Amino acid sequence: MGLPKSARLRLAGPLIAARRPSPFRNSSTLPIERRGWDEYAGALESAVRDLITMAPPLNGFNEIRRWVDEFCTKKDRIVSLLLALQPFEPFSSGRAETLLDSLEAVARVAATAVTSGLDHPGLCPDPTLDGVAAEWAFPDSANHAEGLLQAAFCVSEPLTDDSGDFRPDWVLSHYAYRGTSLLSVIAPHLQSLGLPMMFDHLAALNTIGLILDSDDPVHAYISLDTFVKSCFQAETDVAAAAREHLEGHEPAMTRARNLASQALARALAANDPEVRALALADAYKRILEGPFRRFAWAVFVFGLKAWTEPPMVTELQERLMASGGTLAELARFAIIPTLRNSEGHETLTWDGFTDELVAEGERIAPHRVVAAFTLLRSFVDGCTAAHTAIRSAERLHASSGLPVADETGRTEDWRRVRGHFGTNGLRLLDARLNTPDVILRVEQLVDIKINPCFQALIVARRLLRRAESFAVFVGDNLTPAIALSARTVDLAAPVWKRALEEFDQIPTATFLPMNLDARSRLEDVKLATRSAAWIAVDDALGAINETPALWDEGVRKLLATRLEVVSMAVTAAQDQLKQPDARMTDIDGSLSQLRSWIGYSKPQRDKLIERHPAYFRLRAQWKVWGPAPRLPSIPADGADVEPTYVGVRSAVQTLDYYSI
Repeated sequence: MGLPKSARLRLAGPLIAARRPSPFRNSSTLPIERRGWDEYAGALESAVRDLITMAPPLNGFNEIRRWVDEFCTKKDRIVSLLLALQPFEPFSSGRAETLLDSLEAVARVAATAVTSGLDHPGLCPDPTLDGVAAEWAFPDSANHAEGLLQAAFCVSEPLTDDSGDFRPDWVLSHYAYRGTSLLSVIAPHLQSLGLPMMFDHLAALNTIGLILDSDDPVHAYISLDTFVKSCFQAETDVAAAAREHLEGHEPAMTRARNLASQALARALAANDPEVRALALADAYKRILEGPFRRFAWAVFVFGLKAWTEPPMVTELQERLMASGGTLAELARFAIIPTLRNSEGHETLTWDGFTDELVAEGERIAPHRVVAAFTLLRSFVDGCTAAHTAIRSAERLHASSGLPVADETGRTEDWRRVRGHFGTNGLRLLDARLNTPDVILRVEQLVDIKINPCFQALIVARRLLRRAESFAVFVGDNLTPAIALSARTVDLAAPVWKRALEEFDQIPTATFLPMNLDARSRLEDVKLATRSAAWIAVDDALGAINETPALWDEGVRKLLATRLEVVSMAVTAAQDQLKQPDARMTDIDGSLSQLRSWIGYSKPQRDKLIERHPAYFRLRAQWKVWGPAPRLPSIPADGADVEPTYVGVRSAVQTLDYYSI
């Protein structure tokens, strides 16, 4: 006797009740390598073929139910693959929607067959489904010979350092003083990832770069998407506790990932199979025990009612596998407890006859470790990107201002230090920041970049409050081009802050205390002091010479403020000298007289100031004391620079777009 109509209708329900995903995004801008795309596009083709070639079910209730469940699982797999591919260039939202239409048509055919009691559901492949391989093949137009990162950020020079790590600060260096151009580059990528716009360019670059530079960008994106959605769906206190845990362990997780990358580099460089395999095992253990364990547990706990500390690896695997879904698949494939235990307990051995690792009696082929490591690190990359994006979103409600250490919604302070060298147009090769004596090495440094370098050092000091000194080296030079104390930087900071508030660009003399300290280590103190005094006079006269022929109140105010900032710089420079310098004192007096005259007399023409005695003194001092190089250790670049004039800074409602 056949099943009643009502039973068949219930069985067919899931075939037609499945909710269609939200429309695919119109933005798919992230470049991807052919190999990475083909792996998932091939999986998509296989998933479609598995669905449309399913054998017909038997007529029993349980048999039909299992068949329907299998059909829905296979269909969900296809949808998941489409969603995973949507941020990347070869993806087409139109083709994806067409494929879903065809799948729904097949589901309706299957539902009709089940409800009518036909023996065969009639899942014949239609032309659309049969052409999946051709439709989703990697197009030649998506090839990027210059590299994914360069293509994504429209930069010609390499964006990974000698360690193979992506350097977002190098992107900032390329786009120095062109924030709007950078914004137009990163905004489509964030949209492709399904993320809101980030005001912090450094956070945005980190997020995008982590996905692009991952071993498996598609899996990294899946992890990002899973983390973000799970976090926002979690109980508020659970999400807060998990994120607090992750932020507290951020330095340790970064260190573990770096050590894993170094171990992997040793494995790739080794010629001996045993050395290669053992280095690979070391890399695997570090990524598993470090960032993966914490991120995987956070994603798991997002679905619970309370936060608990991450368990050991064996328990973690058991909990993840019991939870089902993507985490369960990842734990089943990528967590190898015997390998981790043997590596941790120093019992791991190598069998050179079979080319296998032996861990607690289990034989493990190196290629299995490579595959597991790739998935683990890609998962970590995606979760790190997600955590960065979520943290950056808090900037919507944070107060804006000059950079300070441990600021809510910002990336780690050491990344911000690097980033600020980038925003000042300096390509930072290396930096030792976790020490009282900070050492930085830039690719090149010419005279027009001295003050931008000083500005970057002031920000570095704000973020590295325990630092005692700073030294900047150029290229492979063993002698620093700039060396100064943290106290000197502190003396210059108020002058810089005032200039930043008042002007649209920073005047030359703003960093006079830092210039004096740096050059005092390179030449006789008396010569250094005279040179610094000449720089102050040169900046003051430059401010006067920049004024138009006719002076209105705006011109007078701008000039008075320019002279006041030079005076502040001179006073700050004096504070680092053992005794007052007559030149500096005289300059300060002349500047004070000129400011008083401007305020009292309100001159209306530029020629009037040339009659003032203080102006005569400054002109005479400028001729006698100079010219002086900006710094004796740094050459002029020889290029003709288009003159620019300092103006009044426009009112800024928020500094979110101006700081990182």
